[in-house]
Amino acid sequence: MNQKIIELANSLIKEEWLMQTKIEWIHLFRQSKAEKSKPLLYNPSIIFIFNWYKKLYLEDNVYEYWKLKYLLVSAPTPVMCETFMENDTPFLWLSIQIDLNELYNLVRTFELNWENGNKTRGLSNSNKWILPLPLNEKIENCLIRLLEVCMLDLDSQVLWTSIRNEILFHTIKNEDAKEFCNLVLNSKNFTEFGNILKKIHIEYDSNFDIETLAKQMHMSIPTFHRNFKSMTGYSPIQYIKNIRLNKAKVLLDVEWYSVKEAAQNVWYT
Repeated sequence: MNQKIIELANSLIKEEWLMQTKIEWIHLFRQSKAEKSKPLLYNPSIIFIFNWYKKLYLEDNVYEYWKLKYLLVSAPTPVMCETFMENDTPFLWLSIQIDLNELYNLVRTFELNWENGNKTRGLSNSNKWILPLPLNEKIENCLIRLLEVCMLDLDSQVLWTSIRNEILFHTIKNEDAKEFCNLVLNSKNFTEFGNILKKIHIEYDSNFDIETLAKQMHMSIPTFHRNFKSMTGYSPIQYIKNIRLNKAKVLLDVEWYSVKEAAQNVWYT
């Protein structure tokens, strides 16, 4: 990784834990201790880490990313996450929230410009909604510009959208993302499912009815179950329980709720 990126990250990320930038869709994070496996919720985002490395566990799949490999997450996904320490340096990362409709439209634009021979038809069994990608020089240049403007009022307002679009462009253009692009294009109701997941994420304390969710997608319950698991790696019930578990963990660790209060707050039983 370009040393200037690491220097900029170290100069900006002074606070322990989560740090808001001038750009609503970008968060910085600092952590001083390694962590054993614990539940975390990954929202649709592109995530860069500047040292250390992480492992994500989703069913039988293990995803690793570090300063030479970043992560594309295209659906709100509950995972088990483990952080590994590298020397005595703090763990630093940057997260860029992405909009699923914009992502889908960008992938569609690529489809219109692909030659037939470049399309990947065979899809593996692994969950490609979480995709580690190799860092390249073009992405690094975007990161430098993003870190330079993300704490400046005027600069961030004017330049943020173009830098984000450029990062998304080079991410989707990456050869390793071709299978992911075809998965998006071959998945009917991609953005509609994204909206259902967003609804569950926001209204996690509601009493969700699977039949109602299936009707919203104009699907039978078995078809909804099958497509939901293909999208997230979980059944609908498992996914909702994992979302609530992650929310409860935040209430316990950050808000200092009691176990009983946290469980009642998120409708977790």
